Amino acid sequence: MPRTAYRPTSAHPHRWCRKLHRATAVFVCLGLVLSMTFGSLPLWLLVVMTLAALLAIVIVAAGTDLRGLDRQRAHSAPLVVRPGWAAAAVVADMAGLFLAVRYVLNFSAYQTDLNWTVAAGFTAVAAGTAWAVLYTVLHIKAVAPAQERDAA
Repeated sequence: MPRTAYRPTSAHPHRWCRKLHRATAVFVCLGLVLSMTFGSLPLWLLVVMTLAALLAIVIVAAGTDLRGLDRQRAHSAPLVVRPGWAAAAVVADMAGLFLAVRYVLNFSAYQTDLNWTVAAGFTAVAAGTAWAVLYTVLHIKAVAPAQERDAA
């Protein structure tokens, strides 16, 4: 993607977000495949974690929707990037990528002999949900609708 084609959105408020999201998705999928294939991570835990994270993202995204935008033109409305929030979103993306890569590289060291308990499962669900909420809030707060004076 050329530098001039970059346009901030609430999903990708910073230039690095799209690349980091793709890399993180690859490593998360690889980690889930390893967990299901070789680990003792139960299927119910993966399903519950995924559903809890998706539910949290939907709730937070609905509550932090960009106010004042016409829904028909929201995808093309001019946005202003908030540099502090955008930097925090990139840091969250980098942390997520680091954790995903670390999980895949250290998988054989600890995952195959780990016996999951119910408490550990619900702790993992809570941590995954909290991460999803933080991630979503940072990316949505990183942009704001442009005011009339900002658009000029």
